[in-house]
Amino acid sequence: MDVAPKVTFDKSFVSDYDQEKGKLALRELRINNYKEIFKHLKKFLKPNSRGLEVGCAYGLFLEMCRDNNIACTGIEPEPDLAERARQSGHQVITGFFPDDLKGQVSNVDFIIFNDVFEHIPDIKKTVESCHQLLSKDGVLIINLPLSSGFFYKAGTLLYKLGRKQPMERLWQLQFHSPHFHYFNKENLTRFVEANGFKLDNFHHLTTITKDSIKHRIEMDKNQSIVKKATIGIIKLFLPLINTLPKDIGCFYFKPIK
Repeated sequence: MDVAPKVTFDKSFVSDYDQEKGKLALRELRINNYKEIFKHLKKFLKPNSRGLEVGCAYGLFLEMCRDNNIACTGIEPEPDLAERARQSGHQVITGFFPDDLKGQVSNVDFIIFNDVFEHIPDIKKTVESCHQLLSKDGVLIINLPLSSGFFYKAGTLLYKLGRKQPMERLWQLQFHSPHFHYFNKENLTRFVEANGFKLDNFHHLTTITKDSIKHRIEMDKNQSIVKKATIGIIKLFLPLINTLPKDIGCFYFKPIK
């Protein structure tokens, strides 16, 4: 596991991250990835199953749960995002997992972290809390970027050559919610299994699409000529990039109880 040095979560929620550009950049990609997750999730579900999404943002996954007749509550630390999700009709708790649940959720059939787990400083407490909250036959789902993927490997090489910006962008150091950790398949599995779980399934998810590249770069309000040039470079090499080691993994862990 790679750990970021001296980073903090800025609870003012103000940074170089452009929330609207982020929503636009990631919506189509996440819809397609969530559809893939639902194919695997459904084998774990029973009638009347209930779930919890940690870090639900404005409620895209919750919306897809509703469309699939799956009851799912969200918890989201950013008040504005939590309120937007509630206005869309979702049940969302404002606050941080697990401290702000305050008994409102228990014995759920699945807990899911969609690009969230890597943003959490105390991951041991997080996994232990998931173990307590899940039903005996429940499942913990974590999808997150991998340190074994092409973009992280490329960022590491550029960092060693003195070009620090790509790696800093991967860690989202200029955003109010940076990455605290980067995992690969082996060390995340080891960590979660050491805290009462067993890996049941794993698959990769799509990292980037041609249509989302421009908005994804523009998520960072602090633009530069180099960043804008990156849009064209990635578009040009995207077919090759898609053949290289995958950058997002989705894990399904069963609790040992």
